[in-house]
Amino acid sequence: MSPGLLHLLERGVCKNVTILLARICGLTSCAEKISPEEIFITLNSYVSTMIQSVLDEGGMVDKIMGDTVMSLFGVLPTTEKAPVHAIDAAIKMIEAVKELSKVKPEKECCTFDTGIGIASGSVSLGIIGSKNDKTFVAVGQYVNLAQ
Repeated sequence: MSPGLLHLLERGVCKNVTILLARICGLTSCAEKISPEEIFITLNSYVSTMIQSVLDEGGMVDKIMGDTVMSLFGVLPTTEKAPVHAIDAAIKMIEAVKELSKVKPEKECCTFDTGIGIASGSVSLGIIGSKNDKTFVAVGQYVNLAQ
């Protein structure tokens, strides 16, 4: 990353983007009833599938928070029509979760459904953190709305 771009992002920029959040529904209650190994097998299968759907549609994964994947469309210059790409990614996610459910051993306590929120609007993008630990973030009402 060029030093000039890093400096710009440390100051922050405002940009219209589309935020997509996808999470496993029901995993928290299920996690109390299955082994840690099974939890992480489930999480890794799910997260891998969600990330691929985002990348296939030109989005970028912003962060993974437990059972939630947050992604942004319209940040990268290659993403035109960000809302359309986010919706296409969501459709791919829903189809992929259906396929994962077919191959996943059924457990009475676990449902393998996904909840998806999408919102578009102006957000602040930038880099925050300390000297030794920086991260890219999107902040604003549309990030909260997607949740």
